[in-house]
This record gives sequence, C-alpha cells and structure tokens, in this order.
Amino acid sequence: MSIPTKSTNGGDITADQEGLGPTLTNSDVSEELRLLRARIAQLERQQTMNSPTSSDGFYLVSKDEIEPNNNDKESMAYPEKEQATFELENKMEEYHNKQQELTEKQNVGHGIDVSESARDSADLLYASIIGKENDVRFLLSKGTRVDRTTDEGFSPLFLAAGEGHLDVCKLLIANGAYTNQKTDDGFTPWLIACGKGHLDIVKLFVENGQDIEAAGSIGCTAILEKKTKLLHGAASEKYNQENGCTGLVCASRAGKLDVVRFLLSKGARVDRTTEKGFSPLFLAANRGHLDVCRELVANGAKVNQAANVGATPWFEACMQGHLDIVKFFVENGQNIEVAGIIGYSTLLKTKEKNFLYAASAKYKQKYGCTGLMYASVNGRVDVVRFLLSIGASVDRTNKHGVTALLWATSSGHLDVCRALVANGAKVNQEKTDDGLSPWLEACALGHLDIVKLFVENGQDIEVANNKGLTGLMYASVKGRVDVVRFLLLKGASTARTDADGKTSRDKAIAKGRVEVVGLLTESANGN
Repeated sequence: MSIPTKSTNGGDITADQEGLGPTLTNSDVSEELRLLRARIAQLERQQTMNSPTSSDGFYLVSKDEIEPNNNDKESMAYPEKEQATFELENKMEEYHNKQQELTEKQNVGHGIDVSESARDSADLLYASIIGKENDVRFLLSKGTRVDRTTDEGFSPLFLAAGEGHLDVCKLLIANGAYTNQKTDDGFTPWLIACGKGHLDIVKLFVENGQDIEAAGSIGCTAILEKKTKLLHGAASEKYNQENGCTGLVCASRAGKLDVVRFLLSKGARVDRTTEKGFSPLFLAANRGHLDVCRELVANGAKVNQAANVGATPWFEACMQGHLDIVKFFVENGQNIEVAGIIGYSTLLKTKEKNFLYAASAKYKQKYGCTGLMYASVNGRVDVVRFLLSIGASVDRTNKHGVTALLWATSSGHLDVCRALVANGAKVNQEKTDDGLSPWLEACALGHLDIVKLFVENGQDIEVANNKGLTGLMYASVKGRVDVVRFLLLKGASTARTDADGKTSRDKAIAKGRVEVVGLLTESANGN
C-alpha cells in the first residue's frame, strides 16, 4: 500500500520479475484490501444498529490504535471488527514493505538513490495518506523532506488534506509544507481540502495565511471521487482539465456547503470564474447542489452570468434537469424567456451528429435559445412541463428558426414532444433557412414513436416543405425502413415528386437504400 514501483518498461513491478517470490500486483492487493474493507464495513453496520453512537465512516488506523485494552470497552465488544481491521493494516504494511524492497532492488541496479532519506520520504507519503500521526511526527523529527512528491506530484500535505487528516496536516505545515504546492495537473492541498469539504483543514490553512483566491487546475473527478487511485498510486488518468479554479469553485462544484459558507464569510469572490468562464454558481447548478446555489445567490451570484461558450447557471439548470434549482431561480426573479448562445457539443451531448445539423458548421453555436429549448433538447420533461406551466413561449424560435419541438424531435425525446404538442407546439413550423420542420425531422431521423405521435395528433402525412419534400421522401433518402413502412400503411403517395421532379423511390435508389426501394416498389405496384 505505497506509491507503486515501476519497472523499466513502465509497468508495475511484480515479485516474480525480481525473483522475490509469488507475483504481487496492484490489482491483486486491491482486491484483497477491498474484501477486507467490505467485511469491516459490514461489521460497522452491525455495530451501528447495536450502538447509540458510531462513526460516520471507516478510517484506517494504526496497529497500535486498534489493539484493545482494558479501558476500551467498545473495542472489546466488537472483537471481530477489530480483528478484521488488524488484518487490513497488516496487509497494507506487508504490501508497503514488499514494494519498498522491490524498489530498492531495482533502483540499485539502475544507479538510483536508495538512501535512507529517500526511503523516509516514501514512508512519509504513506503515513500521510492513511493518517499515521505518530509516524509522521517521527519521520519529520529525522529531517525527512516535507516537499517530496509521488510521480504525479502528490505531496504529503496533499494526500493528508485529501483524506481529511487534520492533525497530520498541522504537523506538516508546522514543518514547512506548502498549502499551494501543485501536482503535475495543477491541483493543490488547498483546493483538494475545499473540494473534499474538510472544513477544519480549510480553516487551518486560512489560519496559516492561505490566500482564499489562490487558483489552480483541477481534473477533479479522479482526485475527488477515485480515492483508490491515490491509495495505490496508480498513474493519474487525463481528465477534463479546468484551469483557474479557486477554493470556492472547487467547494461549489462538489456541493460542500459548509466550506462555501466559510469562504464567502471570508470574502471569497462569488463571481470569479475559471479560465473557461465557469462561475461557482454555474458549477453548483450543473451538479444539482440546491443548497449551495441558495448560498451563492444570497451572496450576489448572478444567475445569467455567461461562460465563454455562452452557457449560464440558468441554462445549465434547465439543461441538466435540476427542477428544484430551476424553480429556485424563478422564485428569485429569473426571466424564463431570456435567450443566449451555447456551443453545439455542450448543448446536444450526443455521440453522433444528427441529420439536421451535420452539414453546416454554422450550427455549432445556437443563438437565441431559451431555457425551454435547452430543457427540450436534453429531454428534461419535468423542467419542460414546469416552464410551460408558468407561461414559457412554446413556439419561440432561435436565430435559425428552431423551436423547442424541433430540438426535442431532433434528439428523439418522445415525452417532451408530447408535452410540447399538448401545449400547442406546431408540428409543421419550419426553420427559416431550409424549411425543415419537427414532422420532417422525425421522419428523417427515424423516430417512429414521434412520427406516430404527430399522426395521432392530426398530422397531414403529405405536407411538404418549400422544396417539395415530404416525410416519406426524407425517410426514404435516409433509409428509415420502419418509418417508410408506417407512412405507406397510412397511405403516403409514392408518386409525389419534389421540386426537382424526384420521387421517394428515385431518392432511395440514388442513396442505395435497397430495402426501402423494395417497399416503395411494392406499394407503387399495389402489393
């Protein structure tokens, strides 16, 4: 359970590689430790049911701390849990020692420093991450360097702060540890303490002169949500990086209300953004942290503050379907018809470009979109219903003439389409530049359930746009067999031509839609 050693080919060293016995890999140890932790968790749940007081979670403790004594009645009352904890600690120590032995053996062969100071630095990292206060104190008393890091740049203070070990953090700071020492990805002890919600450590850092506006970079997911990556020292994966993050940004993103309140009380700037323009309120709205949003708005955060791509906290709440936050913003005076711009990739979040917007780069940004449009394109039916209930304009268009119904149809959201149609949305309202409507879009993309919904609500299947194109033509050229079959059953004309004199069959032949051609030929022949 240490920072893993690496072989010369970049992989984890195993015992067999070095001739030291059976293979020992990170995955093997991870599974063994996982099973032990699961057993301890089960025993703790039993203890919780039988005891009026219990801890909120399991924290790794040292061997000395878990040995029962005459004064520790609770420990004596749960010997099975204590034994499991003891086994876990021993396994961790065993892995740590084995990895250190492997490291020394390999490093000697490559002329790498294996001095006592280097070993002490590794031990300090190990002791810091699991909160061994006495070991940390001893290593520091020997003069062990407090700024040595893992390969990824994790310092002892970073690891201790991330795990919430306050006393260890105090020791490290007293010995010169730097709260803003950055990892390779630009993350710091200060930012991880804020992001993990360790208020006592946040306060400690501030008491020791921490600048609350100090910013860094975060690929937060790995560090905040994948603790085992740190415990086993696995190489950090490349997560979406966000630069210019402050402590308030990290705490807001992670929903750490107590830290948010504390930072605001210390004067943290509520409107300061990351390099991409994301404010604390935007990130809290994105993640659905209602209480944090309340706190930020109460301190002056702007609901319509736009990021670099045009997204705002209001639009983000609508897009992500956080109805409680949408309602909160409305209660605080949000104009539901406010329109903005947002990037294509953020808006649609689809793996494939759809038929409507594949052709032209000008659709990569959508000007004039409202909260209803953003909720519709992402299928947030509860938000759509709420906005409609308070008067959102159902047929309002963006700069390119796209309505909420066209967005919902494009993304295949049947329930949203149903809600919009029930509130008067026009199925044949065409875009300004190419005449494509929700009806034609549903046929082109093969959304049979939406096609049926429109027909059930009185849609004329022979309606054509300004180029003479019908739903059958769009379905045929795109090879939407199910839609073609349905329209033919409903009596769609195979003889009808577009402005260029082409029939649905002509278009299907040109695109090589063999099955569609067969269906159209059979229908034309009366079969």
